[in-house]
Amino acid sequence: MQDREQIRQTYLEAMGIQTWFPRKSLINAQPARLFEQCTHTICTSPIDAITKPETVTTSSATTSKQTAPVKRLSSNDILKNISTPEPVINRTPEPTQPVSNISSSELANSKFRLAIIPLGPNSLVVAEMPYTALNQFTLNHHHLLRDLSKTLMLPSPSDPQFVREFTWPITKITTPRGLFGQMIQNDQQAADAVKAYLTNQFGLPTRNIILLLGQAAARFVFDTERPFNELRGIHHQGNNKPIIAISYGINELMKIPSLKPEAWHDLQALIHAHDNK
Repeated sequence: MQDREQIRQTYLEAMGIQTWFPRKSLINAQPARLFEQCTHTICTSPIDAITKPETVTTSSATTSKQTAPVKRLSSNDILKNISTPEPVINRTPEPTQPVSNISSSELANSKFRLAIIPLGPNSLVVAEMPYTALNQFTLNHHHLLRDLSKTLMLPSPSDPQFVREFTWPITKITTPRGLFGQMIQNDQQAADAVKAYLTNQFGLPTRNIILLLGQAAARFVFDTERPFNELRGIHHQGNNKPIIAISYGINELMKIPSLKPEAWHDLQALIHAHDNK
């Protein structure tokens, strides 16, 4: 056997072929790594099992384990035994703020559209309308408002073509120096802008009755802090000040007819209130 192996090695060397895994192990060579040989806890290289150097001494326990069959794993088998650890994401907890300490002016800027409809010289309706709808104040809205004003003994609304609208935020602001883009506009500025518009265009303080229909109308015309359910109803502000009546929006009453009894409960006291004005 040794002569045949020597002839083989001589032939390979003459042909210029390098033997990467010779059957004859080198003296004092380290054994192969365990994970390349088998899945056992302790195993012996098959090369060492064939020819063992005299300088290497093993115990009886190790010698008994060398007789175990050795199975060489392929690269695919090794990859199957490797589990990819899940990535660890460090999340920093966000600071929380008590709800009671957050005012409505600190919330995100609102987007709303208001329709302003005069009811004669002494009454005014400010109704919240859909922000993104193409046709805002329709004939159906006009008919519902006409029936409501008739029930409350108020003058009929003007023709729909004369309805004015106020949209927030203001995307373009015209000044004496030219046209500027959108400015920083929070909810408090929105309330100030609505009141200034109603005062300059419709004489808000001189009206006897102000009918606010919808959450945006009640919030930005009357009170920006209190919730809508607390604002519903009739509000007497004293002498020489208009009576404020608040209820659901016209668009809400059209979509949800079951809200009409609640709206009537909110506004029915207005019949007797405006008799004293």
